Amino acid sequence: MKIYNQLLNTIKEKGAAYLVLLDPDKLPENKLAGFLKHCEKSGVDGFLVGGSLMVNGDFESFIEKVKVNTILPSIIFPGV
Repeated sequence: MKIYNQLLNTIKEKGAAYLVLLDPDKLPENKLAGFLKHCEKSGVDGFLVGGSLMVNGDFESFIEKVKVNTILPSIIFPGV
C-alpha cells in the first residue's frame, strides 16, 4: 500500500498524478537510465512497466534496471 498511498498523496497535492508507461519492447535497456532521469527532471510521479507482447528481452532484468535507476514508484502494468 506504500505506492498506493504515495500516489494518493500526489493526487491530493497536485490534483492528478503523471505516470509514464515503460514498454520493454519499445525502450532499449541501454537508453533506460537516461530516459528515467529525463522523466524525473520533467516532473513524472511514477512509472507503469509492461506491454502487450513482451517478445524482447528479460522482463525481470528490465524491472531491476528501473528500480536501480529511479526512486520513483514503479507499477507492473496489466498485460504483461
